[in-house]
Amino acid sequence: MCDSVLPSDMPTLLLTRSRPQSERFAKLCRKRLRTASVIVSPIIRITPVTDVIDLSEFAGVVLTSENGARALSSVAGVSGIRAWCVGNRTAKVARDLGMRTVSAGGDSNALVALLEERRPEGVLMHAHGARTRGDVVGRLRAAGLRAESRMVYEQVRMPLTKTARACLNDVGPVALPLFSPRSARLVGDEALTATAPLAIVALSQSVAEAWTGPAPSQLAVAERPDVPNMLESVAAVWAALLT
Repeated sequence: MCDSVLPSDMPTLLLTRSRPQSERFAKLCRKRLRTASVIVSPIIRITPVTDVIDLSEFAGVVLTSENGARALSSVAGVSGIRAWCVGNRTAKVARDLGMRTVSAGGDSNALVALLEERRPEGVLMHAHGARTRGDVVGRLRAAGLRAESRMVYEQVRMPLTKTARACLNDVGPVALPLFSPRSARLVGDEALTATAPLAIVALSQSVAEAWTGPAPSQLAVAERPDVPNMLESVAAVWAALLT
């Protein structure tokens, strides 16, 4: 999806998460910002693996993303299983798929801390993508919990669209929310020759540090690594771009 782009000296919001997440964030931004030129150009495509997983041997699953929840449901019967979720959005997706959810309400550190506190019995399965971070399973095992790792989806790199590249090579400022270190690296690589001033809004400091593109005109890091705080940071950056 691509809105009609405003005149070249006006700011544009470029969203590069997977399409469902970008479309959802675009709606929030339009409502919060009142008006915005938005370009959606996913830098990755989520592709579930095809192997069927038998969850009968597991007491619960550990979900560090909504992508993991959706992909797991495509290869396993998830109805009724306990799902320990990184945050509220992931918990909602898992719940809608029939899982019994508990949300850590934060990041992977909060999720590991929750599991260490609750200490569920039985073997837990961390359902994740081909690329994962935080060593969730290793930390759970170190805490004396039983946990295994299963890859349930792949994150396939996609090139930016022609419209997105044209926006980066224009003169108008671009607000660029980034939600993961990998997307920061991939988008940065595609933006190496960008001429537009880039206002980076990073989900966390680690995301900001992963940026590989040109020096941004602005750099903001969300107060907390969640969508509401990202939205507030984008709003603040957008207001600055309009002044």
